[in-house]
Amino acid sequence: MKTLKTISLACLIFGAAQAAVAGPIYLTSGSEPWGTNANIENFDAAFGAGNWDRAVFGDAGVFSDTSDFVYIDGGDGNTFDFETWYNSNRSTVETFVASGGSVFVNAARWGGTDNFDLGFGATLTETGNYSTECTLTTNDFAAAGTVFTGSGCSHDVVAGAGFNTLAYSTAGNILLEKSYGLGHVMLGGMTTTNFHSGNGFDIRVNMLKYANDGVTAVPESSSIVLFGLGLLGLGLARRNKKA
Repeated sequence: MKTLKTISLACLIFGAAQAAVAGPIYLTSGSEPWGTNANIENFDAAFGAGNWDRAVFGDAGVFSDTSDFVYIDGGDGNTFDFETWYNSNRSTVETFVASGGSVFVNAARWGGTDNFDLGFGATLTETGNYSTECTLTTNDFAAAGTVFTGSGCSHDVVAGAGFNTLAYSTAGNILLEKSYGLGHVMLGGMTTTNFHSGNGFDIRVNMLKYANDGVTAVPESSSIVLFGLGLLGLGLARRNKKA
């Protein structure tokens, strides 16, 4: 009886653990955008070194777990790889978010397709106006109205219906968000933080944390089975005890 109860409790605990939110994923080309490790440094500051995964366009399994947060960077020299990959995986990204995942797509492109289709009813356009002043509209990353500047804090603007504006430049909106199905999506056209003023690094770190918090923890089927077995075992143990 005691053994059955112990096993049942173990199933409950393991099943709950399996349903927990997984580690964040950073997805881009094999080389880093803008030839800098800024994104890696942002992720280390946001989640801790070793607590996130680096993936490359074409890697399998990136969108297999809807309890993940995925950050996609298609900026600078990675523009062509980004657009090629995204055109083939747009519906996969949308389905992932609709199922409870969180995605932050950010691409300060160098060239690229005008009005590029990001899915979710949104498009991305390189303005040719490499904004030197970008402004927050929310308190989630720093005080609303905070300006982060640099030699080019954004290259692209994002447009779409049903989105909330989180940041803008003189060229237009550079960061939007909305709920989509069970999940959350953020779409931006910002450069890496080595181009930003001193507060830009902390702002990006807070953006990553915010996007990660948009994950809806959806238990995998194996987690549900384990959790069910645990409940069944406890029920049997209680019934036998009464008998």
